[in-house]
Amino acid sequence: MKHKRNRTKHDKIIDALEKVNNIEKHLYESLLKTLEDDNTLPDNVTGIVIKIRGILNIYKSINANCIEYWKLRGWSDIDSYKMAYKQRTTLKGKKSPFNYKFWIDKGMDESDAIIKANSIRPICKEYWIEKGLSELDAMHKAQQVKESNNKKGAMASSTQDVRLKRIFSKRCLEYWIHNGYEYDEAVLKLGEHQRTFSLDLCVKKYGHNDGNIRWKDRQEKWLNTLSEKSNIEILIINHKKSRAHKKTFQNNKFYVIEMIDQYNNYYIKVGVTCKQIFSRYSKHISDGWKISILKLIDNIDCYKLEQRLLLDLHNKDFLPVKKFDGYTECFPIDMKLIILNYVDEYINEFELHPKRYI
Repeated sequence: MKHKRNRTKHDKIIDALEKVNNIEKHLYESLLKTLEDDNTLPDNVTGIVIKIRGILNIYKSINANCIEYWKLRGWSDIDSYKMAYKQRTTLKGKKSPFNYKFWIDKGMDESDAIIKANSIRPICKEYWIEKGLSELDAMHKAQQVKESNNKKGAMASSTQDVRLKRIFSKRCLEYWIHNGYEYDEAVLKLGEHQRTFSLDLCVKKYGHNDGNIRWKDRQEKWLNTLSEKSNIEILIINHKKSRAHKKTFQNNKFYVIEMIDQYNNYYIKVGVTCKQIFSRYSKHISDGWKISILKLIDNIDCYKLEQRLLLDLHNKDFLPVKKFDGYTECFPIDMKLIILNYVDEYINEFELHPKRYI
């Protein structure tokens, strides 16, 4: 940087642009030209910074891990999300003054460190006690700030572009498409990623005992979450799942099976799989279940058949004695003939009018 007395107008503009920081390249060049042509420009860097912030509508300080910070500096929606996401992930693992461990590293004992960290957070009573409030008033004030922050956070989440969030989640199809995969390839990549928590992989990663415990815990959490949803919500989830898979997995088979659990309870189960049936239910068989194949079809859109059958025949009041992966596609044994007849009629209609079922 040149000495203050020797800096030209151009030098001061550059300094001011650097102070505003992180301005998108094309906007940076445009601002530079505009400011150089401005004959009313202040003669000092601080005045030019204020001028630039006014042009960009930056009237309050916003942290760089916020999307709005980047958008105000000329970045596109997607790039703003990327940059904010990068900032947040870069900060992970770094100790912040808001974390008591930061102050322990500075030489404080743990109790003093906790008080110090809380004293710079308006959501903590210690912050307001340092401002001179009584402990009771400080607690009320801290609670008000928490509630205000929660409302602001809820409003921000409701207005945020969900599409952008999906682009950065490996659990979403949009992530893989955005990263250059064709639709069919993206579906396969998504499937591969979703299978990374299989029992086999858990056992390989954590050992037989710990792997089984971790996998079962994850499955139970998932089943509990699913059981809280209405049957309509579950069917909608299945319908969305079918739309994402039907274009890719051409080797799928629709099946109707009879299941007898280890307690001698009978069920009819429908589903779609690309595996052999007894391979698909190997865990059940090893636990003492008996499986009989009643129907196996592989020459039509299996997912469409499954979803139509579930929508038309699903008994919302029926649940197996023991929940398992796919329990929502189970029926009482007395519906066996109804289901088999439904499938036969669907197949006959498909053969007569195949275009209706594409």
